[in-house]
Amino acid sequence: MRRLLQELRELQKLKDIALEQQGRINTSQLEQDFVRFSSYSPKAALKVQLPKLYTIQGEEKTHIQQALVALGLQKENAPPIFPKALDIAGEFEYHPSKEALLFVSPTQFRADHYSSVRSYLNPLVENIYSEKIALLRDFTKQEAVIGLIERKRANLNLEQITVYPHLFTPGPYELRVKLDTPTKMISAFCSLQQKIKELQKNPEQTMLQPKVVEKTTATALHLRNILGNLSRYEQPESQECVVTTNSCIVRTTASTLFYLYAPKTQKNILVYFGEDPFTKKEKPSQLEVLAGNGQAETLHQLIKAGIYNVSLPLLQQRIREITNLYDVGKQNSSHESDHTDFNELLTKLTNIESYFHAIINPESRQKYLEKIEPELSQFMVCPASEDIVTYQLLPRLSWNESVRMYHQTLTFINKFQQAQELEKRAMLHKVISNMAFDSQQNNDVNVWLYQNHKSLCQEESITFEVN
Repeated sequence: MRRLLQELRELQKLKDIALEQQGRINTSQLEQDFVRFSSYSPKAALKVQLPKLYTIQGEEKTHIQQALVALGLQKENAPPIFPKALDIAGEFEYHPSKEALLFVSPTQFRADHYSSVRSYLNPLVENIYSEKIALLRDFTKQEAVIGLIERKRANLNLEQITVYPHLFTPGPYELRVKLDTPTKMISAFCSLQQKIKELQKNPEQTMLQPKVVEKTTATALHLRNILGNLSRYEQPESQECVVTTNSCIVRTTASTLFYLYAPKTQKNILVYFGEDPFTKKEKPSQLEVLAGNGQAETLHQLIKAGIYNVSLPLLQQRIREITNLYDVGKQNSSHESDHTDFNELLTKLTNIESYFHAIINPESRQKYLEKIEPELSQFMVCPASEDIVTYQLLPRLSWNESVRMYHQTLTFINKFQQAQELEKRAMLHKVISNMAFDSQQNNDVNVWLYQNHKSLCQEESITFEVN
């Protein structure tokens, strides 16, 4: 009886507060308010964390050239690419159409990622440096160690999902790579070791196969001429590395696809930016497909799936930050009525805070979240796990158009490069004026601007905080 009365009280509170939330926020007007208010406050600095990279030395330049040709990253009739440094997984610039790993030294593990987009590979890269460190140590002395990455769900390669949508089954994803050198030297070494073991198992039978022995001896001599003393090489148990993950990213020239798995609800979700990969094609029945440009509803669905959780401390922090911005704006504006949308946002967030204080039942909070405006969700949600992909995805779903564009790194860079001088300055102004919270910083874009357009940024009074 007591529990029933408590539920009735909670439902009444939910109804009362919901009535106060009627009418959706005008996000376009709200964005203008943020820009206007930010003009009264000191401009936020662009925070730059310069990635630590591995500097290429000596013969490694030749090894990289051979690797790029083998991976298909060196275009025909194009001038050779000579990167000066590599990141922890061999990246040196964006290759959206092909994901590959490239190692020239085991000490690359001290480097950072060149781009945060590739951070989804962390489980695979960590596995290689822990389980395959001997392989890297031995074979990078002669050639680069390379491999093309496969992103799979069970037996389905995610790059082929539009061709075989019926093969998609629910569950976590796999990252796979088979390591070798451009000349397949690791495969040859492993085959030789396997053949020697087979011959040693049955010496009598071996004596009856002189041609096999002769061929194996010739292979061993050939490898020794290239690799040196073969006895110092450790035979890897496998050339393949396989890890399980709850997220991965597939980039094509037309789209960026965020694949997510929610263990709590056992749901597989795809959030796409750019072209819908399933336009006029059958969608997998067990994969929820959400549009990145439908940011409010998409975020709402991700909250329901358990990818993001509501955080009362985060909501309170956002209310304090927005209140400070609002107070500064009011002090410098003679027309307080011009900021009704901003004031309405504060009122609604304060009402939600009151509800969360009054209702501690997680299920009741979840029901409430499903009733409020989707645009309000981003002011109070954070990733439900330490999965770095969910952190990267969140600002891409911002209600603020300028923040969304700023976090689509390649799109932003391409647009900036093609823009005229005045348009470039306008893009910079939009970024810095709409950056209300530190979590909205995009280090990839900040690094690119710092390294390529520092003077232009300084002309627009944009400063950098470099670490």
